[in-house]
Amino acid sequence: IGMDDQAAPLFSGEIDVAIVRGPLAERELDVVPVALDQTVLMTAASHELAQEEEVSLDDILPFRMCPAVAPDYFMEFWHLNDLRGGANVDTSLPPARTVSEVQLAVSTGRVISLAVSMIMRVLPNELVRAVPFRDGPVSTIAVARQRSDDRRVVRDFVDAAVAGAAEQIELLP
Repeated sequence: IGMDDQAAPLFSGEIDVAIVRGPLAERELDVVPVALDQTVLMTAASHELAQEEEVSLDDILPFRMCPAVAPDYFMEFWHLNDLRGGANVDTSLPPARTVSEVQLAVSTGRVISLAVSMIMRVLPNELVRAVPFRDGPVSTIAVARQRSDDRRVVRDFVDAAVAGAAEQIELLP
C-alpha cells in the first residue's frame, strides 16, 4: 500500500481493520495506538550527514525533503513543516509513491527524508543510510477501523491487537 492510501481499503469496505502508521487524521476512523516508533533521517550514503552518530533538528532543517504522494497532514508531519516554519521540498523531483521510490530519490543526494526506525531492516539499501534523529517526532503504529463499525468481531480484534502489542512490545527492535 502506498503512503497515500492507508485508509482507502477501510473506506471501500475491502477490510474491516488495518494496521496503520500515523499520523492519520481521518475523522471517520477510530485509531487506537499500539506502539511508538522513533524517526530517523534517511540520507544518501554519500551525504555529509550520513556518517553522523545522530542528527538533531537543526542539522537537517537546511536540507530539502523528498516530495511524496500522501495527504497534506501526513506530509506536514514527515517534512517537519511545523518545526521548520513551512515546506522545504525539492519540487523538481517527481513525488514518491512508495518507500522504495523515496530511497531512490534520497540515494541521489539531492534530498533527505524522515523514516521510521525499522525502515532499513525492512528495505535495506546500500545507497541509503538511516541516522538516528535525537529530537525527531515519534510515529504511531495503530489499529484503525471505521468509527461506525461497532461489530463485536471488529472490537475484539482491536482489543486483541492492543493486548498483543502490550505483551510482546519488547520483540519490536
